[in-house]
Amino acid sequence: MYICDSSVTPAGVYRKLAAALGLKPARQRDALWRQLKTTIEHLVDVEGVIPTLVLDEAQHLPDSLFLDLTGFLNRNFDRPELLTVWLVGLPSLAARIGMRQHAALASRVAATNVMPPRGREDFMELLEHGLKVSHGLPRQASRLLRTSLMLAHDRDQSFVDERVMLDACEELQLGRPSVTPSGAETEQPRGDRGTISRK
Repeated sequence: MYICDSSVTPAGVYRKLAAALGLKPARQRDALWRQLKTTIEHLVDVEGVIPTLVLDEAQHLPDSLFLDLTGFLNRNFDRPELLTVWLVGLPSLAARIGMRQHAALASRVAATNVMPPRGREDFMELLEHGLKVSHGLPRQASRLLRTSLMLAHDRDQSFVDERVMLDACEELQLGRPSVTPSGAETEQPRGDRGTISRK
Protein backbone atom coordinates (compact mmCIF):
# COMPACT_ATOMS: atom_id res chain seq x y z
CA MET A 1 0.00 0.00 0.00
CA TYR A 2 1.25 3.47 -0.92
CA ILE A 3 0.64 6.62 1.14
CA CYS A 4 1.92 10.07 0.21
CA ASP A 5 0.34 12.42 2.74
CA SER A 6 2.51 14.46 5.09
CA SER A 7 -0.52 15.27 7.26
CA VAL A 8 -1.57 11.66 7.82
CA THR A 9 -2.06 10.61 11.44
CA PRO A 10 -1.08 7.24 12.94
CA ALA A 11 -4.75 6.25 13.04
CA GLY A 12 -5.06 7.30 9.40
CA VAL A 13 -2.20 4.99 8.40
CA TYR A 14 -3.73 2.00 10.19
CA ARG A 15 -7.17 2.67 8.72
CA LYS A 16 -5.78 3.03 5.20
CA LEU A 17 -3.82 -0.19 5.66
CA ALA A 18 -6.93 -1.98 6.91
CA ALA A 19 -8.98 -0.71 3.97
CA ALA A 20 -6.28 -1.85 1.53
CA LEU A 21 -6.49 -5.32 3.09
CA GLY A 22 -10.25 -5.40 2.58
CA LEU A 23 -11.14 -4.85 6.23
CA LYS A 24 -13.72 -2.63 7.86
CA PRO A 25 -11.48 -0.75 10.31
CA ALA A 26 -12.38 -1.10 13.97
CA ARG A 27 -12.92 2.15 15.83
CA GLN A 28 -10.62 1.47 18.77
CA ARG A 29 -6.90 1.31 18.14
CA ASP A 30 -6.24 -1.94 20.01
CA ALA A 31 -9.02 -3.69 18.10
CA LEU A 32 -7.72 -2.25 14.82
CA TRP A 33 -4.21 -3.47 15.58
CA ARG A 34 -5.56 -6.97 16.30
CA GLN A 35 -7.46 -6.89 12.99
CA LEU A 36 -4.33 -5.98 11.08
CA LYS A 37 -2.13 -8.54 12.82
CA THR A 38 -4.59 -11.39 12.29
CA THR A 39 -5.13 -10.54 8.63
CA ILE A 40 -1.45 -10.06 7.86
CA GLU A 41 -0.48 -13.30 9.61
CA HIS A 42 -3.05 -15.10 7.44
CA LEU A 43 -1.63 -13.50 4.29
CA VAL A 44 1.91 -14.55 5.18
CA ASP A 45 1.32 -18.00 6.67
CA VAL A 46 -1.52 -19.20 4.44
CA GLU A 47 -1.30 -17.27 1.17
CA GLY A 48 2.44 -16.63 1.13
CA VAL A 49 2.02 -12.88 0.61
CA ILE A 50 4.10 -10.33 2.53
CA PRO A 51 2.36 -6.92 2.55
CA THR A 52 4.41 -3.80 1.94
CA LEU A 53 3.53 -0.37 3.30
CA VAL A 54 5.22 2.58 1.53
CA LEU A 55 5.21 5.97 3.25
CA ASP A 56 6.43 8.52 0.70
CA GLU A 57 7.70 12.03 1.50
CA ALA A 58 8.46 10.57 4.92
CA GLN A 59 10.80 13.44 5.82
CA HIS A 60 7.65 15.54 6.37
CA LEU A 61 5.82 13.05 8.57
CA PRO A 62 5.24 14.15 12.18
CA ASP A 63 7.31 12.72 15.01
CA SER A 64 4.12 11.38 16.55
CA LEU A 65 3.68 9.03 13.61
CA PHE A 66 7.22 7.65 13.86
CA LEU A 67 6.78 7.08 17.60
CA ASP A 68 3.41 5.39 17.20
CA LEU A 69 4.62 3.30 14.27
CA THR A 70 7.43 1.98 16.47
CA GLY A 71 4.92 0.80 19.05
CA PHE A 72 2.72 -0.72 16.36
CA LEU A 73 5.60 -2.72 14.89
CA ASN A 74 7.06 -3.77 18.25
CA ARG A 75 3.75 -4.98 19.61
CA ASN A 76 2.29 -6.67 16.56
CA PHE A 77 5.10 -7.72 14.28
CA ASP A 78 7.86 -9.41 16.23
CA ARG A 79 8.41 -11.57 13.15
CA PRO A 80 10.23 -9.38 10.61
CA GLU A 81 8.76 -11.24 7.65
CA LEU A 82 5.18 -10.23 8.48
CA LEU A 83 5.19 -6.65 7.23
CA THR A 84 7.65 -4.57 5.21
CA VAL A 85 7.57 -0.81 5.72
CA TRP A 86 9.37 1.53 3.33
CA LEU A 87 10.08 5.07 4.47
CA VAL A 88 10.82 7.01 1.28
CA GLY A 89 12.02 10.59 1.31
CA LEU A 90 14.76 13.14 0.87
CA PRO A 91 18.18 12.81 2.57
CA SER A 92 16.87 14.74 5.58
CA LEU A 93 14.81 11.65 6.43
CA ALA A 94 17.96 9.85 7.60
CA ALA A 95 18.67 12.67 10.04
CA ARG A 96 15.10 12.47 11.37
CA ILE A 97 15.31 8.73 11.96
CA GLY A 98 18.72 9.23 13.57
CA MET A 99 17.29 11.43 16.32
CA ARG A 100 17.47 10.01 19.84
CA GLN A 101 13.70 9.88 20.24
CA HIS A 102 13.47 7.59 17.20
CA ALA A 103 16.24 5.20 18.25
CA ALA A 104 13.78 2.33 18.63
CA LEU A 105 12.51 2.82 15.08
CA ALA A 106 16.06 3.16 13.72
CA SER A 107 16.95 -0.18 15.31
CA ARG A 108 14.28 -1.84 13.16
CA VAL A 109 15.67 -0.49 9.88
CA ALA A 110 16.92 -3.51 7.94
CA ALA A 111 18.38 -1.67 4.95
CA THR A 112 19.02 1.86 3.73
CA ASN A 113 19.27 2.81 0.07
CA VAL A 114 20.48 6.21 -1.09
CA MET A 115 20.08 7.19 -4.72
CA PRO A 116 23.19 9.12 -5.79
CA PRO A 117 22.72 12.34 -7.76
CA ARG A 118 22.80 11.98 -11.51
CA GLY A 119 25.40 13.76 -13.61
CA ARG A 120 24.46 16.80 -15.68
CA GLU A 121 24.87 14.92 -18.96
CA ASP A 122 22.61 12.06 -17.84
CA PHE A 123 19.99 14.50 -16.61
CA MET A 124 19.98 16.55 -19.81
CA GLU A 125 19.59 13.44 -21.97
CA LEU A 126 16.74 12.25 -19.79
CA LEU A 127 15.04 15.64 -19.89
CA GLU A 128 15.45 15.98 -23.66
CA HIS A 129 14.01 12.54 -24.25
CA GLY A 130 11.08 13.19 -21.90
CA LEU A 131 10.18 16.49 -23.53
CA LYS A 132 10.40 14.94 -26.98
CA VAL A 133 7.98 12.09 -26.38
CA SER A 134 5.60 14.28 -24.34
CA HIS A 135 5.29 16.81 -27.18
CA GLY A 136 7.05 19.50 -25.17
CA LEU A 137 4.47 19.60 -22.35
CA PRO A 138 6.44 20.09 -19.08
CA ARG A 139 3.84 18.48 -16.80
CA GLN A 140 3.56 15.45 -19.06
CA ALA A 141 7.33 15.25 -19.29
CA SER A 142 7.58 15.32 -15.49
CA ARG A 143 5.12 12.42 -15.18
CA LEU A 144 7.00 10.48 -17.83
CA LEU A 145 10.36 10.99 -16.16
CA ARG A 146 9.04 9.98 -12.73
CA THR A 147 7.43 6.86 -14.16
CA SER A 148 10.64 5.97 -16.01
CA LEU A 149 12.70 6.31 -12.84
CA MET A 150 10.29 4.07 -10.92
CA LEU A 151 10.35 1.44 -13.68
CA ALA A 152 14.15 1.51 -13.75
CA HIS A 153 14.23 1.05 -9.97
CA ASP A 154 11.80 -1.87 -10.17
CA ARG A 155 14.17 -3.51 -12.67
CA ASP A 156 17.25 -2.89 -10.50
CA GLN A 157 18.68 -0.53 -13.12
CA SER A 158 20.74 2.49 -12.14
CA PHE A 159 19.93 4.13 -15.48
CA VAL A 160 16.94 4.88 -17.70
CA ASP A 161 17.39 3.38 -21.13
CA GLU A 162 15.22 3.56 -24.22
CA ARG A 163 13.22 0.45 -23.35
CA VAL A 164 12.33 1.83 -19.90
CA MET A 165 11.26 5.14 -21.43
CA LEU A 166 9.11 3.39 -24.03
CA ASP A 167 7.47 1.21 -21.39
CA ALA A 168 6.75 4.35 -19.35
CA CYS A 169 5.10 5.90 -22.42
CA GLU A 170 2.89 2.85 -22.73
CA GLU A 171 2.03 2.84 -19.02
CA LEU A 172 0.96 6.49 -19.22
CA GLN A 173 -0.89 5.82 -22.50
CA LEU A 174 1.23 8.33 -24.39
CA GLY A 175 1.81 5.98 -27.30
CA ARG A 176 5.20 4.70 -28.39
CA PRO A 177 7.16 7.26 -30.42
CA SER A 178 8.77 6.23 -33.68
CA VAL A 179 10.48 8.03 -36.54
CA THR A 180 9.14 8.31 -40.07
CA PRO A 181 11.50 8.11 -43.08
CA SER A 182 11.55 11.90 -43.23
CA GLY A 183 12.75 12.09 -39.63
CA ALA A 184 9.53 13.50 -38.15
CA GLU A 185 8.32 11.81 -34.99
CA THR A 186 4.96 10.09 -34.94
CA GLU A 187 3.13 7.97 -32.39
CA GLN A 188 2.41 4.30 -32.69
CA PRO A 189 -0.64 2.71 -31.07
CA ARG A 190 -0.13 1.18 -27.66
CA GLY A 191 1.24 -2.33 -27.86
CA ASP A 192 3.44 -1.76 -30.93
CA ARG A 193 7.07 -2.33 -30.13
CA GLY A 194 8.41 0.76 -31.85
CA THR A 195 11.80 2.24 -31.07
CA ILE A 196 13.34 5.67 -31.28
CA SER A 197 16.11 6.22 -33.76
CA ARG A 198 18.22 9.30 -34.31
CA LYS A 199 19.51 10.59 -37.61
